Amino acid sequence: MRATNTATEYGWVTRVLHWLMALLILGMIALGAFMGDVPKTDSSRLVLFTLHMSTGVVLLVLILLRSGWHLYTKPPKEAENLWPWEHRLAWVIQRLMYLCMLLVPIAGYLMVSSAGHKIPFYGLLQLPEALPKVGWVHEFFEGAHSFLAYSLLVLVIVHVAGAIKHRYIDGNDVVERIKLW
Repeated sequence: MRATNTATEYGWVTRVLHWLMALLILGMIALGAFMGDVPKTDSSRLVLFTLHMSTGVVLLVLILLRSGWHLYTKPPKEAENLWPWEHRLAWVIQRLMYLCMLLVPIAGYLMVSSAGHKIPFYGLLQLPEALPKVGWVHEFFEGAHSFLAYSLLVLVIVHVAGAIKHRYIDGNDVVERIKLW
């Protein structure tokens, strides 16, 4: 399999980025939901938050790499056996997912920064604060981060539902173009 995309299928770089990000995003959404229920007195809270913030930085780098890769190697031609509304919906969902994948970690970074904290990166270094400590700004980005993360989850569910529809109802090969094996 080629590294770059072809007219009919995605290359291995695109496939690995797709599935790695899918796993990390779903894990981050689950971790983010779980962290909110961890009491502030629990010693594991700091570890969970550090893991979440560090992985958020990784996801930001990955979406930037993925976007650059997407510009470098164009995706395959659209599948011919789809209805026009399916092409349009897939186009909209994909762009909204990319937008959320970019904005969720940025909103998270700004949320933490506006609370007066640096962003830890797996205990190796700390990323600087991007904003001064301002309560209402922190609350805004906290709401934005949560809203965008759950919006991304809804988009992922619609994306997966579409893949299931194509695979098991329509019986077409749309899903074959992105699978790892």
